[in-house]
Amino acid sequence: MKPIPLKDVDTLDPISEIVTMLAHQINSPLSCIIASAELSTCHADDETAIKKHCANILKCADMIRDLNRKILKIGKCCHFRTEMVDLTTLLDNCLDTFKDMYEAGHITVKRTYDFRPMPIRCNPFGLEQVFNNLILNALDAMNTVTDRRLFITATCDPAAGTASVWIRDTGTGISDSVLSRIFLPDFTTKKNGNGLGLAICKYIVEKHQGNIEAVSSEGNGASFGVHLPMKVLSS
Repeated sequence: MKPIPLKDVDTLDPISEIVTMLAHQINSPLSCIIASAELSTCHADDETAIKKHCANILKCADMIRDLNRKILKIGKCCHFRTEMVDLTTLLDNCLDTFKDMYEAGHITVKRTYDFRPMPIRCNPFGLEQVFNNLILNALDAMNTVTDRRLFITATCDPAAGTASVWIRDTGTGISDSVLSRIFLPDFTTKKNGNGLGLAICKYIVEKHQGNIEAVSSEGNGASFGVHLPMKVLSS
């Protein structure tokens, strides 16, 4: 894939595209709020559980408030800013956001990290949206199966200066005809989907001069790989 020059990365896209992208990201924390609220009603007599679910609701509400701030800033000076973060901590934070959802769905989560910490220069907000989308899709894909496992793997090659994250589920899988189109804008197989989630993931990953891929077959789960330079290079 041809790297995206920084002069292009630092330029705002058309306002409509940015608003659409940010508005779509509200779906992830909103789904978590609904799951936490439902769990609260199931544990109405457990004060400790209620406090835990309420804490997650507040955390996700803060995420939505942050997204709204970004939407309100559209049109003002805004750049694709990067900073050094620990990739494993970022992944853990994303998983913690969905904890009530995967616990309610009796989904087992296994994390495998090459190193801790795993430093990478990135736009943390952007990558959080990528991993939140992929995790939420994986959880949704396991709604109708009995074997429910989610695997998160993070590897890096310091010599090559690259890092990879694989998110794999044991869900219903993706047919070949669908797999070839999943990253296209407006393409969706979900009843209430808008076809933006994976297109946005691809857009953000390519902003980082990386690439995203999907491996799956119908009935055998799906794996999504995000491959990134550990440091965004200049043009």
